[in-house]
Amino acid sequence: PEGQEKWLLDLAMIGTICDAMKVTGDNRIICRFGMIVLAKTKRVGLIQLMKVAGTRKIDTDAVGFQIGPRLNAAGRLESAKLALDLLLTKSEVEAMALVEKLNELNSERKKKQGEAVLEIEKRGISDEPVLVASGAWHEGIVGIVAGRLVEIYQKPAFVLSEGEEFLKGSGRSFGEFNLAKALSECKEYLVSGGGHAEACGLKLAKDKLADFSQAVNDYYRSLGLKNQKRFLEEHEDLKVGKLDSISLEFMGDLELLQPFGEGNPEPKILLDKVKVKFADRIGADGKHLKLTVADESGGQMRLVAFRAPEEWFEISPNEKISVLISPFVNEWNGVSSVEGRIIKISRA
Repeated sequence: PEGQEKWLLDLAMIGTICDAMKVTGDNRIICRFGMIVLAKTKRVGLIQLMKVAGTRKIDTDAVGFQIGPRLNAAGRLESAKLALDLLLTKSEVEAMALVEKLNELNSERKKKQGEAVLEIEKRGISDEPVLVASGAWHEGIVGIVAGRLVEIYQKPAFVLSEGEEFLKGSGRSFGEFNLAKALSECKEYLVSGGGHAEACGLKLAKDKLADFSQAVNDYYRSLGLKNQKRFLEEHEDLKVGKLDSISLEFMGDLELLQPFGEGNPEPKILLDKVKVKFADRIGADGKHLKLTVADESGGQMRLVAFRAPEEWFEISPNEKISVLISPFVNEWNGVSSVEGRIIKISRA
């Protein structure tokens, strides 16, 4: 009804964050109030989705990593109509069934994504500045795989799904290598393609893959780009020596800067020269790291890293390190404490 447009802000906010739009200006307003609307949403589908996803606090992380991927899994692996039906349903029973299906699809998406990345790694990564890979992968996951490869290898990546005649896929980039311009320079090898500086879609004949790979790498070299990895480096916003300065009151002040996202990144804090008190592998697969660190006055903080690099597990108690973290408030059994997600570790 007229005058009730604000109740659509939950969907506008989810779309803004999941499409990695900048959370500044009007988008920031949409996201700020969209989160308030989502917390009060009457959409039974979203209510059930957040229950299954374990969403306790509505912020950009919850939307980007819990809610969005489950809604997107429908269109990636089957039909986006499943997500649409979930958003429109008035039936709690139907919502529960649809959420269960989306959850299964999201798990399948993660599995297929991991398998594709592993396959590309096993083939071996060349020294070329741009990574180009094709395989019998589901077309709906190639964009995510390309993004993951950019994170791991710090080079632009194109990942293509093999059809009978054509290869269709996505590219991801960063820094000064503009994918839209790269496709324009290599258009003689493409059936179609388009996008913007950091993301694109493309289609080419199977027999043009080697030519495209050569052409896009030649174009990259012709630009004479220097030290592109600097665009992926994480830098601290604040350096801290005393851990008790990162208090619950301080975290309350940080809340005023939310919502975080593209263009308004989460603040990063450097814990400078702290001593490791405890270090352990956690998780069923042992791929996560848990640390407790202390400063010179005895203040302590718990830190965690999910899917930690193997070299981080070599850190031992009493060792001095400097750690770049993203702080968060952990609530457990009614007790709140400040902890940190590890971004980078440097041995002091």
